Amino acid sequence: MNRASFLKIGGFEKRFQSPGGGFVNHDFRNRALSNLKSQPIVLLGEGVFHQFHGGVATNVKTQELANTLKVFKNEYVAIRKQNNLYQSTPPVIYFGMLSDQARRYIGTTQS
Repeated sequence: MNRASFLKIGGFEKRFQSPGGGFVNHDFRNRALSNLKSQPIVLLGEGVFHQFHGGVATNVKTQELANTLKVFKNEYVAIRKQNNLYQSTPPVIYFGMLSDQARRYIGTTQS
């Protein structure tokens, strides 16, 4: 996504204040997929950005996680005034090659 497209959809929503950003990434993805007329492309073998925030949702027990996700969802609904956090993904173009290490996690072998 170029800068103009990023700014067109409003960038990241600053009102998300939950630890680790809550559902800010889901919100950004939804807005990007809903508002841009571009074809989504996944670059195989590329990493994604992840900010260190102490494992707010990844290093907690199951009951704590349920409570954390409830807080995240309530914040999302309060900001967006809607409950459709999970939107379907339009058809995606995959570009590049998967490493042998990644291939074993998706059940494919090199042909």
